[in-house]
Amino acid sequence: MWVMNLNNTSGKTCTCGSWTKHWERYSGARSWPLKCGTKGCPNIPAVGAHVKQVGTGDHLHTIVMLCRGCNNRFGQQLELESYIRLARANIRETCTPLVTW
Repeated sequence: MWVMNLNNTSGKTCTCGSWTKHWERYSGARSWPLKCGTKGCPNIPAVGAHVKQVGTGDHLHTIVMLCRGCNNRFGQQLELESYIRLARANIRETCTPLVTW
């Protein structure tokens, strides 16, 4: 799967506390990935990166776990490993508001 790494997303927030926690909650993955989601990159994932799929007509933003180096490849297309899980970044559909008592 090919994705486009999105620019200017560092100011986006959700009620999960971070995009890595958001990914953990909504990706359906059973464990933290051992390697960056970019195909062939051996680095440890460090950030929940905002991406959109290329060539599908789907313009929805999703979160994928990337290393800092791959996340800094703004506006570039990245090929993801076949086993990588994505989490939708639309917080209206995913994040539940924090309840305080």
